[in-house]
Amino acid sequence: MPIRRLDHVNVVTSNLEEMVAWYETVLGLRSGPRPDFSFGGAWLCAGDAPIVHLVDDTGPERTGSEAASS
Repeated sequence: MPIRRLDHVNVVTSNLEEMVAWYETVLGLRSGPRPDFSFGGAWLCAGDAPIVHLVDDTGPERTGSEAASS
């Protein structure tokens, strides 16, 4: 059964490539365009809507509001 709607999910991961593959394979989402943020990540879409935002946690440690906003 395809996902029809999900407003926003933000997931921090140290396994970005594996997480992208899981969302694409298991949930049927597709990778979509993502703004050029200062940290790595991926946006996964259902149709044209980016619904899952993955944030790469392998870079420098973020703290405070910077960590909360990503």
